[in-house]
Amino acid sequence: MFEIVRWEYEYHGHSSHAKPVTDAGLRQQFPWGQKFDSDNLNVNSKINGTIAVGCFYHGRSIYGCEEIAGNVYEWCQDWYSDSSEFRIIRGWDWNTSYKDSLSDRGWMTPESFSNTIGFRLVVSANNNA
Repeated sequence: MFEIVRWEYEYHGHSSHAKPVTDAGLRQQFPWGQKFDSDNLNVNSKINGTIAVGCFYHGRSIYGCEEIAGNVYEWCQDWYSDSSEFRIIRGWDWNTSYKDSLSDRGWMTPESFSNTIGFRLVVSANNNA
């Protein structure tokens, strides 16, 4: 699972690696830029369920992270509070209506499950292969 800082980095990009949207170097609101485009993600019950990674190629982040917006909320490694009772979830799911930003933040107990929550496997590239 991503730490929340890493999730934000993959979702919004970082102005030192991505072309800033404005002269002020504002971070991207969505993985693909500043403007919402429903063709770039699985929300609003468009497909009425989860999808395989890669179905919304134009919605990937500048780092190539696919389906980080829409599809399912993603578990993050971080705890929501000091109580260690809730873990953070980020993103939006396939059943969510679009609002102002797709980097919604919520929390759930680790024992919770739903067809709208998932996690991202991260594997380091091996240059010796």
